[in-house]
Amino acid sequence: MKKSDILYIKNYLSAYYVRTHEKIYNMVKEPEKREWAILSIDGKMIRHISIPNLRDFKSKLSNYIPKGVYYSASYYEYPGNAMDQKYRLKTDVIFDLDADHIPRVNVVRIFRCTNRSCGEFGEKEKCVICGSETKEIVFVDDNVVNSMIKELNYLLSILKETLGIDEFLIRIYFSGLRGFHVHIEDGPLLELDDIERISLKDFFTLDSLDLSSIRDENAYLVVKLIDELQNLLGEVETRELKAILMEIDKLKNDRKGLYRFLRSLDRDKELLRKFNDFISSKLGIGIDPAVITDLSRLIRAPYSIHGKSGLIKLPVTLEVLEKTSIIKEAMPTNVKCKVHVYYLPRIKWGGEEYGPFFNETTILPESLAIYIVNLKIGESLSIP
Repeated sequence: MKKSDILYIKNYLSAYYVRTHEKIYNMVKEPEKREWAILSIDGKMIRHISIPNLRDFKSKLSNYIPKGVYYSASYYEYPGNAMDQKYRLKTDVIFDLDADHIPRVNVVRIFRCTNRSCGEFGEKEKCVICGSETKEIVFVDDNVVNSMIKELNYLLSILKETLGIDEFLIRIYFSGLRGFHVHIEDGPLLELDDIERISLKDFFTLDSLDLSSIRDENAYLVVKLIDELQNLLGEVETRELKAILMEIDKLKNDRKGLYRFLRSLDRDKELLRKFNDFISSKLGIGIDPAVITDLSRLIRAPYSIHGKSGLIKLPVTLEVLEKTSIIKEAMPTNVKCKVHVYYLPRIKWGGEEYGPFFNETTILPESLAIYIVNLKIGESLSIP
């Protein structure tokens, strides 16, 4: 990255944190019991920071120019100590929904030739100029984020309707780029240990799914399978899996018969594996498994900046998501920025369409210009 671009981004981040540090600190429940961490602009992660008060938080941010500000999902007696000396008290349950973890969500894919003498950009997996292999660059815009709202609704419905989590215990955030974070900061789930959290993760992702092992004809997954049957039939690609779904369709009003049929699938282990994989890919929720299972996990702080996109991790409601571009709401400024773009297909950012661009200088929203530079598909940030 050019030195001038690094300086531009430093000023962008520094100005934001000067005016927003109080809001960030006050959004975190019991901040004095958390481990804090700062990702500096040069990529160094400074961990095991204890911050007992707002004044100390402001001081820490002034000592660094944060590319990212994080805090621990866990509460500790001694948050500034080494990991084995912190003495964990409890841990928030946090679900991280990322677009690139969910096959059903189509992200924008840009490809760059790995041949340095060529370096061509495009939308092909082979360079159209020299035929060399290409490197994939994933880009997220309004359309990608909007497609994540369905996944978010799916997750929330299970939390509230199946697990009985009260709505007032659930906080929803736009992550600042690829999706949403859902935090649960109170209630019995905070007492789960790492093994129990793995089971909770499997419940949502359907990892290790075995439909033949279901012991209850009215199990949640049986109900979900019936509810989604028509969608599944429309997406299945092989005759053998379609035949299973057609049999389920015949038996959907005969739960005992359906239960017996599912149990019988273990007669053909390979077919059962394929069917389990298909159902898992279609009905499982694509949460990041490490975020929910790792008791020492750090998470980006609310109202902090996502270092790659230049957007804010923003509290949201479903009502707001349905009415506006969340990327627009998450922009820290309304400033426009000049940037030279190597390549970008047509995208939608903050409710407006931009591109396509190919090796040209243009004026874009500041956050979008910073995102392009961070992805190394552009350079030369400046005020127009």
